[in-house]
Amino acid sequence: KIQHIRNFQELDGVERVVISDLYPWSYGNFVADASYLLPRFDAPDFFEKFDAMYRAERFDVCLPVPDSALLHFSRNRARLARYPFHLAMNPAETVAIVSDKIATAKFFDRLGLPAPRTYTVAQFLALERHDFPYFVKPRYIDLRGTEMQLYRKVEGAGDVESVLAAMRARQELYVVQEHVGGTEINVDFFCDARGTLKSSVAVKRLAMGAGRGIARGEIHLERDFSDVVARIVAGTRLVGANQLQLFIGAEGGMKLMEINGRFSGSSVLVKAAGVNYFDYFVRMLRGEEIDIREKPGYLYMTSWDCPHFFRDSPAIGMP
Repeated sequence: KIQHIRNFQELDGVERVVISDLYPWSYGNFVADASYLLPRFDAPDFFEKFDAMYRAERFDVCLPVPDSALLHFSRNRARLARYPFHLAMNPAETVAIVSDKIATAKFFDRLGLPAPRTYTVAQFLALERHDFPYFVKPRYIDLRGTEMQLYRKVEGAGDVESVLAAMRARQELYVVQEHVGGTEINVDFFCDARGTLKSSVAVKRLAMGAGRGIARGEIHLERDFSDVVARIVAGTRLVGANQLQLFIGAEGGMKLMEINGRFSGSSVLVKAAGVNYFDYFVRMLRGEEIDIREKPGYLYMTSWDCPHFFRDSPAIGMP
């Protein structure tokens, strides 16, 4: 999230942006004001190293951005309560909804919102009749980007055995969804500290990057999705920058896919188009009342990179 780091760095209310990472050569290490190498979340000494990083920097805000961080820090709120920093993330009950595809599907169903039929693998195998195609994906958000992630279209009965084999007897980690096509829309939205919806901006996702984030996109001005977002916000408390992902079919019907309870890859496009959620996020943390009146202008985004060369990494290894 290089541009996320830079967008926070340029704000008057931000003195330093400090990050942590697993790898010394990750891009963010060369952009952040300071970077620290921490072990995996499941390492027994993670919080010992995290504590050393905090004592070195004394940061005021802890902002989990990757999905795995979101889930890990939510699960460890009690352990983190002793620190004076602000843990800037959604409530635990909201994270529980957005981090589990089955919980998300039940949430959409409870609100009467259109979404694809979603099954556990056991439920899918028990169906008397299958309406192919389907799509297999990880059930939990912390599987994204790991060796256990699995995304695959299931065209017919002949694909089922190969998909089960790819799961390696870990069927509980995946879901099977009704396959949905059409135009993919990211609706980035912002809620104030009370959970009141203040802004929503639609982005058409045109291409996916290596990490399944947005690589190319454009501001979508043809349709307003604020009424759908308002129903979601009324159903669970969301604060700060979040995102709803959905598909629009050929006849205009929509299917809601998931909620990303954090800054998204398209946050940078929304900011460049004139609605700076990064700035409003910092203002919210400082206790200001949030009133977002800006509307986005049309803008197209594309991404590429070039090699960068260094002899050493700036990331600090924790003792």
